[in-house]
Amino acid sequence: MAEYGLPDYGLLNPVEEVLYEDEGYRRKPYRDTEGNMTIGVGHLMLPDEINEMKVGMLEGGTPDSLDPSWSKGRIKIKFGEDLNSAKKDVRAILKEKKIDVGSLPPGVEDEFILMAYQMGHSSLLGFKNMWDGVKSKNWKKVQREMKDSAWYNQTTSRANRAIWRMGERTRGY
Repeated sequence: MAEYGLPDYGLLNPVEEVLYEDEGYRRKPYRDTEGNMTIGVGHLMLPDEINEMKVGMLEGGTPDSLDPSWSKGRIKIKFGEDLNSAKKDVRAILKEKKIDVGSLPPGVEDEFILMAYQMGHSSLLGFKNMWDGVKSKNWKKVQREMKDSAWYNQTTSRANRAIWRMGERTRGY
């Protein structure tokens, strides 16, 4: 993963690969498309993480003399935590909707994990008609509902790639 400036941690799985491509990799904080402070691989910085960085700048000198970045190791840990959280969110939604994960075509759960990583549990849960499509195995409806969303309007290129992958993964099901 030299292209992302990462040390060789071993091969990434397909979900991780897509997240690195979609989220990017930054060791210094930046504002995402919604204006939230973000770092690493799309990690939404928590208030205590932002305050920790501010305190470090106040105690350590002028902003010009500091490197307000996170180590690659810390980013890797946060990425793992965020990815695990997205996986748990998807499993919780599937359970709530009474959808057996084993009944999904291969890779469909991965698409929901990618969406959960970006938008979080409650926003993903809000795709009510999409989940109805999943439950009835109406994969065209799932794709339509993915497109008919604020998520699509906010991150159109990323959403188009997800919709295309969903179509590929569900072809023939």
